[in-house]
Amino acid sequence: MTLTPLDWIIVLVYLAGCLAAGLWVRRYVRGVEEFAVAGREMDVNLGIASLAATELGLVTIMYTAQLGYEKGLAGAAIGVIMCAAIWLVGRTGFVIEPLRNAGVLTIPQLFEKRFGLRVRWLAGLFIVLGGLLNMGIFLRLGGQFLVWATGMPPGWLEWVMTGLLGLVLIYTALGGMLSVLVTDYLQFLVMGVGIVATSVLVLMHTGWFGLIDGLNAAWAAGTLTADGLVSKDGKKWHRATTLRGARWPQQAPA
Repeated sequence: MTLTPLDWIIVLVYLAGCLAAGLWVRRYVRGVEEFAVAGREMDVNLGIASLAATELGLVTIMYTAQLGYEKGLAGAAIGVIMCAAIWLVGRTGFVIEPLRNAGVLTIPQLFEKRFGLRVRWLAGLFIVLGGLLNMGIFLRLGGQFLVWATGMPPGWLEWVMTGLLGLVLIYTALGGMLSVLVTDYLQFLVMGVGIVATSVLVLMHTGWFGLIDGLNAAWAAGTLTADGLVSKDGKKWHRATTLRGARWPQQAPA
């Protein structure tokens, strides 16, 4: 799979737009609160968009598609449970309301008020380590997908990962949470429109019952397409799957 010049233009314009928007809002950063918590003035709708853009990324979309193939409609159970949990927290203010009332900037700072300075340092250490491990995995998976989807040589993976990380670090370090909120909002718009449009096109082209029948037939045969084998037990990496003729890499992720 390779991208056409028009595809590259769209990608570059999007990346340049996100970077420019992130740098543009740095003018509103005048202190620690503006940098760390956006001045505590984040609108509810903007917060929802930012959370959605943060939680709904490339890895989420891919494993959701895999769950849909392996488990059918039951694969949506995780999304339904997560939706209910998020709604409950948002509706009741569970944990969030006391955290806001405490007037702290970080969770470790809250721990210091309750348990002391040593607990704050320990909590900060675990948050840093957990964040590095989590973001490292997501960064590598995102880089692998981009390298494959754009037809780049496999040896370019480290350069792609470095570019993605550098792009985010530039506007985050300069604009703080304000830059993150603005770029998250742009990502939310792009992803939201793309997912809805893709879903509508799939249903128009295949139809709901055609989609279910094709899933059942492929599931029973253990193959998603004639040219790609898929593990029935779901424990092995999918050696090949097909989405409108595009095939996944045939090696397990590192």
